[in-house]
Amino acid sequence: MFMAGIASGIGGTAPALASLSRTAQNNEAVRAQNQVARDINMAIFQANMRGTTMADEYEKTASTLAVKLVSDASSKKVFQYLKFNRVQAKVTAAGSITVEAEASVEGEVTAFDKPGFIDGYVIAELYYGSKKVGEAKLVFPAFGSINFEMNDKGYLRTNPGRSVKLEGICLFCGKQGKTYTVKMAPGDLWIMER
Repeated sequence: MFMAGIASGIGGTAPALASLSRTAQNNEAVRAQNQVARDINMAIFQANMRGTTMADEYEKTASTLAVKLVSDASSKKVFQYLKFNRVQAKVTAAGSITVEAEASVEGEVTAFDKPGFIDGYVIAELYYGSKKVGEAKLVFPAFGSINFEMNDKGYLRTNPGRSVKLEGICLFCGKQGKTYTVKMAPGDLWIMER
């Protein structure tokens, strides 16, 4: 308005109206930018809330697991409960071999007569023919052999009977174009109370 008043005093009505029009356009552009900023802030806030909710669920589960009993069974004994499916060895362009597998628990595992789950890691021994070329550690995910998934409200829930995905890598032990086989072996494994 101040600029329009100056324009009116200097040049008359036409410059004053032009100045008011530019000011209105600038104000509209600022309002549009502010709305976009509010929308972005709201989306960030909502994502933050979902992340906080998920983190709270993980923290509750982790604190519950922190006071659980761990079986004294040997790694070899624990390994006998594991079944592996969809085991794949892929060679990267750099000559490393990535190993992917799905692990499930066969039978009921217990820690001191309480239902349990398996945690730790297994070793994927890599062979070219009969020659062993390397090993990859396949570490169980955050909650071991318990398969977690998100429900429709974004909370974690267990999905019993489903396998968990394991991944590992052996650096610079392969060559592209060759086929490698995988033999699973026990690493450091234990059974923990649910």
